[in-house]
Formats: sequence, structure tokens, C-alpha cells
Amino acid sequence: MKKRTKLVNLGAYKNRVFHFDFENNLLLEEEQTQNYWSYILVPITVFVLRILLGIIEKTNLFENSSTRIILSILLIGFSYLLAQYVTNRYQSGLRLREYTLDESARIHFVKTLKVRRVVFLLIKLIIYLVILLSTFLFIGGYTGDVFLILLVSLLALFLLNADYQLKKWPSVIQKLELE
Repeated sequence: MKKRTKLVNLGAYKNRVFHFDFENNLLLEEEQTQNYWSYILVPITVFVLRILLGIIEKTNLFENSSTRIILSILLIGFSYLLAQYVTNRYQSGLRLREYTLDESARIHFVKTLKVRRVVFLLIKLIIYLVILLSTFLFIGGYTGDVFLILLVSLLALFLLNADYQLKKWPSVIQKLELE
């Protein structure tokens, strides 16, 4: 079985979903549409946490700022582990095959990847700003929905980092340009 941690999700292009295998420097295509059932864990988690937060708010546990800081740290760990689990479940079910682009399609695909990378980086910047703002609000004493906004933004950031691995995109683009 192929190690899935070496795969970088490049997204859809002309009704095909592509990944890049770093170990073998191969462009891979998904053979069939993947089942995204593991992503249902995100809204379920938010719903359960909303119920728990209502109970915690009634006990006045959020009154102490050190408790809010500890909960923020635990939330970061929980969000990271959930994002890793969802990404690993997604990648473990992938059935991939090698794919070769002709010259003109490859050039257009590389241009598309460059634009997509910029868009993803802007989304990532917005997520960072939401995380920063919601963290300051939560530690400052605003609770409830701010905590859920923090959870969702952390999950979005960790899922984006785990699945798309944007730090590797410049080398992927460079390798595809040189083919």
C-alpha cells in the first residue's frame, strides 16, 4: 500500500481530481469519486460542542481566564487530531492511477495551479485572521459561539494544511513545468 502522507491534493481540473505523489514524482488521478463520509464528523462535533458549551456556561466555568486559555490549547489539539483523522480516512480510500498530460494541457494545468495556490493562500490568511480574532475574544471573556467559530476555523486551517499541503505546491509546480 502506498504511503498517503506523500500525496498532495491538487484539486479538480477538467472533471478530474488530481494528486501529486512526492515519493515517485507522479501526477495521479482519482479513478472514481471519493466517499467524503468522514467529513460529516465536523458538523457533528460542532453540534456536540455547542451542547457541551451550553452546559459549561451554566456552571460559570468560563469565568476564569486561565480555564479559557487551557480550553483554547485543548481545542487546538482536538482540532488538529480531528483534521488528521478526516484527511487520513479520505486518503486511505483513494484509488489512484498515473496520469499524463499533453504539452498544452500541462501548461494550462500549471497556470491553474498557480492561480489556485494564490486563492488558497488568501483563504488561509482569512482563516488566520478569524482564528486570531476569535482567540482574543474568547480569552477576553466572550464565550459561546466565539468558541465554535474558533473550532471551525482551526479545523478549516488544519484540513487545508493536511490535505492540500500548500508549502509543497511550489516544488510540485516546478516539477510539472519541467516535465
